[in-house]
Amino acid sequence: MSFDRIGGIAGFCFAAGVLLQNGVLLQGAPLPSADLEVVQRFYVERAAPVSLAVGWVTLNVPLLLLFAHAVSRRMGRTEAAAPFGQVGAAGAVLLAGAFLCTTWLQAVLTSSAAGLADAGQLGLVWAMHSAAFGTSGVSLAVVLGAFSAGAWIEGTVPKWVAGLGFLGAASLVVSGFSAVATVAGGPGIFFQLGGFLTWVVWLLAGSIRLVRG
Repeated sequence: MSFDRIGGIAGFCFAAGVLLQNGVLLQGAPLPSADLEVVQRFYVERAAPVSLAVGWVTLNVPLLLLFAHAVSRRMGRTEAAAPFGQVGAAGAVLLAGAFLCTTWLQAVLTSSAAGLADAGQLGLVWAMHSAAFGTSGVSLAVVLGAFSAGAWIEGTVPKWVAGLGFLGAASLVVSGFSAVATVAGGPGIFFQLGGFLTWVVWLLAGSIRLVRG
């Protein structure tokens, strides 16, 4: 089996894992502006599925890196696209680190929400989680922007998907600039959501192309 096909399968599995995490296991997760009582109740009542979402990252990180390396390797066959593939792969490493930072805080909240609330520290940890989530979009913007630029040249995804990737990257940059406002309950999270949905489309389109060879 070619590495392109392995990377495409990894991309499909990664997309499925991300959708499972965010659409099922973390369903009903509070927004950054939520009252601390709502935050505490969510992490106490949904401890089991959130714990599974935290553990799922151990699968998502290698799947992401396999997909990103396969995309970069494919772009490397075209001289003009190769640098963009390398930047996108480097961004994927940063994105994996951002996943882990957010996951560490999810693990703390899941295991200790009640104790943190009793100690008056839940607000601080929740704000740190919101900030980590808000700034994680910066690395995803690098991945989307660089891979979309390379794909526009090389054809890893259709041009309309590459164009959508540029818009998603721009949306994530806006989200990154408004990270402080996001922690305070601002609208930056909705820009991040738009970038995330674009990323899912890019993942699926890129995985299809890789599997087909």
